[in-house]
Parts: sequence; C-alpha cells; structure tokens
Amino acid sequence: VAGQMWPPGGATSISGQIVNGNGDPEGAPFELTDNGTMPHIAAGKGSLLLLYRELWSYDLKSIGLSHEGRPLSPARNLAPTNRDSGGVVYDTASVAGGDTVFGAFVPDATGARVILYDDRGLILTERSITSAARYTALASNGRRFLAVWTEADRVRAVTIGEDGTVGAPITVALTKEWRVSVT
Repeated sequence: VAGQMWPPGGATSISGQIVNGNGDPEGAPFELTDNGTMPHIAAGKGSLLLLYRELWSYDLKSIGLSHEGRPLSPARNLAPTNRDSGGVVYDTASVAGGDTVFGAFVPDATGARVILYDDRGLILTERSITSAARYTALASNGRRFLAVWTEADRVRAVTIGEDGTVGAPITVALTKEWRVSVT
C-alpha cells in the first residue's frame, strides 16, 4: 500500500506499508520518496512499480521497488504534468503489474502511450496508443495488458502483450467523456 503523507509543517512524502493476504500490516511503514504526491502503485511477483508526481517540479516519475520498499532503479522522469505546457494529466495515469513486466498508461497532450517496464522498474519499450485519449485505465491478467481510454464520445480499448505488441483498438461503448476503470 502506498499513501501520501502531509506532516504538519513539512513537505509531502509518499509512504508505504506491507500488507499480508489477510489485510494485516506487516512491519513498520516506510518512506518511498520525500518529494512526491499522487502515488499509483502496482505489484508484480517480485517487485513493485511506483508512479508519482514530484512535488516541486510536477514531473511524472516512475521507480522500481522491492516488496520491502527499497529502490531497484533510479527514479525516471516520464513527463511534465502541467497540461498547459503539453504534459501529462497525471491523475488519469494508471499502472498494472504482470507476471514478468509492469505497464503504465500515461495520457499527455498528444494522446496516450503505454510504457512497459522490467521487474526492476527499467523501461523496456514505449508505444503510442492513441492521439485522442483523455482518461485512461490499465489492467493485467498476468500475461497481457488491457488499456482503456475515453476519446470524444466513446470508450476505446486495446490489448498489449508483454513484448509490446499492440492489438487493434476497439470501441467498447458510446458515451460522454467520463473517467474509466478496468480490473
């Protein structure tokens, strides 16, 4: 579990807590970053992937973590989050864990892209998915990813293999532009 902390008189940070299969905390909470906000986290078989917004620069960052919260890779800058400068609309970014890779679906001013990471949080590949995404969601069945997004008056979806191959986009529903979720 990852959460944003606002200590009195201090800067925001992101803390983690290991939780077992019964929902009980194991060990003490620990700090994941001392300069972050809006965490999105996914678990894989042997590691975690954390996406977060850096507090002062507003940049979108990703970092691979052990299940104990130790960094496995340096934090990587993915994109600025200021929409006025063509950056990511961060609150709609999403992340999912597969059996051997992680995926992140990141919207920006030019559309949206899926980024695949190895189990240490290092980028394997990036694929542009659409030029018209607004809200995005991502899920994995362990072997493949399903990316879903809103586009004008419809909800669209596409599958992505762990090797980065992208299926043909399909229209899932016709709707107004609302947020989407997928599990």
